[in-house]
Amino acid sequence: SNIPQYVVKEDDSQLTGVSKIFSGEDHTCVTAINETTSGTDIYCWGKNDSGQLGTSGGDSGKAKKINQIS
Repeated sequence: SNIPQYVVKEDDSQLTGVSKIFSGEDHTCVTAINETTSGTDIYCWGKNDSGQLGTSGGDSGKAKKINQIS
């Protein structure tokens, strides 16, 4: 769909403060300003069959916060 949609985090809150978007064929990652720390957080969602989201587990329709990039 070409209609904009809100992105929802795992805690069902709306993802806000997005500053950059990175997308693959079946997954998306963004950087977002953390309103509490003023730092930058990374969130990813979509297909995860090859670890594209940087997390363990399966695919995710909700944005998962990435704790560490290696």
